[in-house]
Amino acid sequence: MLSKKVIYESLIIISFSIVIAIIYNALNPNGLGWFRQKSEIVADSLLFNDTGIIEQTKNDTIFNQPILKTDTVKAIVKDSLSENNKNITNDNDEITAKSKGNFKIVSFEQMKRIVESDKFIIIDARQPEAYQTAHIPNSINIFAYEEESTLIPKILSLPKDKTIIVYCDGGSCDISHHLAEKLMFSFGFKRVFLYEGGWEEWSAKVRS
Repeated sequence: MLSKKVIYESLIIISFSIVIAIIYNALNPNGLGWFRQKSEIVADSLLFNDTGIIEQTKNDTIFNQPILKTDTVKAIVKDSLSENNKNITNDNDEITAKSKGNFKIVSFEQMKRIVESDKFIIIDARQPEAYQTAHIPNSINIFAYEEESTLIPKILSLPKDKTIIVYCDGGSCDISHHLAEKLMFSFGFKRVFLYEGGWEEWSAKVRS
């Protein structure tokens, strides 16, 4: 049986480790947030206003690039991230997230307009099996936790002059947040929004 002294010392070590972890997370710019801030719905005027975005039909594929070898992918990503770190700015807080995990969201009514427009890329961040079963019209599938050798070429092939909407199942699903953060903070995409209602809300409301 453990002595009281050993138990006491163990509790001290554990407590000290937790404090250090909390401090490290707070000081780390890539640290995890303790609470997700309340999301704000983006204004129609910012979402649908004429921004001079080049038209692209939904039938155009954006995945027509060959699968790259791992070494090539790593080299491209290194160059891309280096360039993005120089260019990422938050000049327009109305269309960019003010902090990680605090993305503006689009409503169901806005999504109904978005799926009919060629100015948006809708990304389903769920697993391919879920996407193949059913998905929001005109969406493409980029699973947020795919192997980097597959995920990165897909992200790099996305045009940066498009507005991107990311969704997953909805509710407590965090997959879309993970992919949205990667798109904005790692690859420098400026206009990234979330459809938090996700497939759950969409499938329920389009049937009603």
